[in-house]
Amino acid sequence: MNFEYFPGEKIVLNGIPINFGTERASVREMIGERFTANDLEFEFEDITIVQRRDIYRDINGTTNYFFTGYNANDELESLELHQCETVAVSGVRFTFNDLFDEVSNKLLTIDASRVTDHEETIFPALKLIIKSDRQVGGEADVLGYLYCAIDHISND
Repeated sequence: MNFEYFPGEKIVLNGIPINFGTERASVREMIGERFTANDLEFEFEDITIVQRRDIYRDINGTTNYFFTGYNANDELESLELHQCETVAVSGVRFTFNDLFDEVSNKLLTIDASRVTDHEETIFPALKLIIKSDRQVGGEADVLGYLYCAIDHISND
């Protein structure tokens, strides 16, 4: 699977553009593959946290693993990517086999406002977070996780 991200606008999965704000049922139809719904609600320090997402694995006969995230109105608001063939963010291309620091430096060319913290980099202007494989439980120095969202992302 090939993944493209256009900050604040849309994601593209294998050439299929999906705008942020698209209804969940429509996203599922556009992707057209099996998924697992993963909706959770739990309390944390007197706050109710609601998580609404669909989990996809190995769609289109390729190795990939990602979650589509939705708001309370079931509109697409984020995507968590754990594996795919290629990634492009505003035209900057990389893979999950690339070294984490190299990916971070490539993205720095389009968002100089990055915030870095132990194998995790936040790119506020891109509304993007990346983490190394090691940061998400692996052992390698390569890219291990990418999160993009329609809303503002900060290190607060």
